[in-house]
Amino acid sequence: FHTGYLVCIPDVMRGQAWPPDNMPPTKSGKFPKGIEPFDGMDECVTWIMSHPTCKFDRSDELKQVKDYLKEKHGITGKVGAVGMCWGGKVCFLAAAEDGLVDAIATCHGSLVDKTDAQKVKVPVCMLDSKEEPESYKTEVRPVLMEKKFASFNYFKDF
Repeated sequence: FHTGYLVCIPDVMRGQAWPPDNMPPTKSGKFPKGIEPFDGMDECVTWIMSHPTCKFDRSDELKQVKDYLKEKHGITGKVGAVGMCWGGKVCFLAAAEDGLVDAIATCHGSLVDKTDAQKVKVPVCMLDSKEEPESYKTEVRPVLMEKKFASFNYFKDF
């Protein structure tokens, strides 16, 4: 609390996350239990999307985190959410829920679409790579810039 912020990172993959030192995947790297070694991202994306814990609507869990922060740490102020890759979609869905989060940020966010942007109720920071779909610039960002909080949004391409 020295800086006035508390970070809480729930384990949404329930201890079964992809080994970070094998990204992008190579056959010689580590793999989750039961996965045949392979090279490249296609199989990795398939694994992520078929993993039993890979669901985008994490509202219930985020409510539990918010309750935990309040009960255990007395946090009653603003709460933000940051999502990397498919966590970006998780953040967009959370941003559509009344009072769940006060702002979101995505880093190389995946699977976000115009419909997600239309439902967002809080400011958004999108830190995108050059590999993001063009629709982020042509469909998602324009919708976000029409929101009443548009002046608080931030977009950056890397």
